[in-house]
Amino acid sequence: MAAADSQPRGRLWLNFFTVTAFSLALCLLWNHNIWSTALSLYPEDSFHTLNLLPAFGLAALTLITTVALLAASWFATARLKRKFGKYPVIVIGLDLVSTLLLFWIVLSFTPQIFYSYYTIVMPGLPAQWVVHGLLPFNDYLKVLKILPDATLASHTAGLTGWVLLCSKCIQWIK
Repeated sequence: MAAADSQPRGRLWLNFFTVTAFSLALCLLWNHNIWSTALSLYPEDSFHTLNLLPAFGLAALTLITTVALLAASWFATARLKRKFGKYPVIVIGLDLVSTLLLFWIVLSFTPQIFYSYYTIVMPGLPAQWVVHGLLPFNDYLKVLKILPDATLASHTAGLTGWVLLCSKCIQWIK
């Protein structure tokens, strides 16, 4: 019984990673602004103030939070498809809206996570709350637009948002 239960979950994880990788590739090819700025290696970004180990830790923290967001969204959609599959139009609309709302909330509060990390690796930074509510909607849209002069953090967030939406659409098409 346990093997039969784990097989669909394993397949779901494989589908998650496959669709996410495809979505990432598609979004990277589509967003030329990321390429033009990435080639300059974001010279003004605070990431360059970190030594090798803290920079690696920041990259790992970014990867972990991104995969957690993508996986939570993926498995929520899988559950919605199983429970409400006979009403796809309504559920797809609600799922996309809730995904955009979830991304807005996560985008609004992740600066606190990253600032907390910086206080660990840079002694002397004051412990403080850097988030003061939801990100203004215009700033949220700027992140999703992936502007050419944006920071590494903004491009990473924008790319995450597009991968989230792209993988969500592919998941509903499948």
